[in-house]
Amino acid sequence: MRRQSVLRQIAALLSAVCLLSAVPAFAAAPARRTVRVGLANADTLSPDASDNKTISFEKQYLQAVAEYANWDYVYVKSSWAQCLEMVKNGDIDVLMNVSKTDDRLRYADFSSESMGTEMCYLISRSDSRLTYDDYAAFDGMTVGYEEGSVSIGFLAEYAGQAGFSFRTRAYASNAAMFAALDQNKIDTVIQSSFYEIPAGHVIVARCDPAPVYIVTSKKVPALKTELDSAMAHLFSYNPSFNADLYRATFGNATAQNEVYTQAELDYLHTRPVVLVPYETNWAPFEYEENGRPVGITPDVIRALGKDTGITFRFVLSSSTQAIYNDAKGGTADTVMAVSYDYLWADSHDL
Repeated sequence: MRRQSVLRQIAALLSAVCLLSAVPAFAAAPARRTVRVGLANADTLSPDASDNKTISFEKQYLQAVAEYANWDYVYVKSSWAQCLEMVKNGDIDVLMNVSKTDDRLRYADFSSESMGTEMCYLISRSDSRLTYDDYAAFDGMTVGYEEGSVSIGFLAEYAGQAGFSFRTRAYASNAAMFAALDQNKIDTVIQSSFYEIPAGHVIVARCDPAPVYIVTSKKVPALKTELDSAMAHLFSYNPSFNADLYRATFGNATAQNEVYTQAELDYLHTRPVVLVPYETNWAPFEYEENGRPVGITPDVIRALGKDTGITFRFVLSSSTQAIYNDAKGGTADTVMAVSYDYLWADSHDL
């Protein structure tokens, strides 16, 4: 038996060696080159591009690619439409956050791997009468979009499914589009999630998540190969790179607020009281000080109450299992700080 075990281990090692020998070795780094990168609206989105989250995201992403592609960068600022034209003419080499269309495939090479998922946001002013996904109110509105963007096409598909119509107005830049919104010349704007949403504006709808890519100009075909190789190396070492960088850059964007739906507003107008059970011996998540529930989760719940107007009433519970039982029995409305496990939640009717 022992001998058979040893033979099995040797066979497994030999199989591993064969598998490794079938994997191509990393190619030698390409010769160092300077690559011209288009930065759409870098000169209009923010007076200080270094403080702009969108520009920071793109530069950090490209710097990670550069470590494997052996690239240096020269950044060219322009509008989105002009950036696309420069890719077509070979005046820039690389452009980020590009949706794939048949027209663009004629003059640009798309990276084999996407750099994330783009969500189209329909945005209005904070004082807008619009509520979230309010299709009846959307009907007939005027929507601003940036020249060269395919977001307006995604919105058209969404509107067709939802049953509302809209008018459009094109603008040369993201800044001009928002300026028109603030001057009441249009009702909403449409843009992708890779852009920041200025303070004083809210999301009233979102539609059509789709992958976005880095593109290279067909005028320099070798860049496509170098880019794909670099991204493959990057993702092999950090498979969650896209999500990690996006979360680190945009995760705390406080201006990206959604408005309530009409049903949510109706609920809030009832001045709801929500019962929240808690335990006293689960620091730092929840515990008691001077008879008052404190800790991470009570702080979060109180912040939600301040933001929404909901009254959260804390109810002392004898144990974790008692909390689950209270939730099942309908004597508690919510359970705090549970594991992120859908199957477990379903088994507990949560």
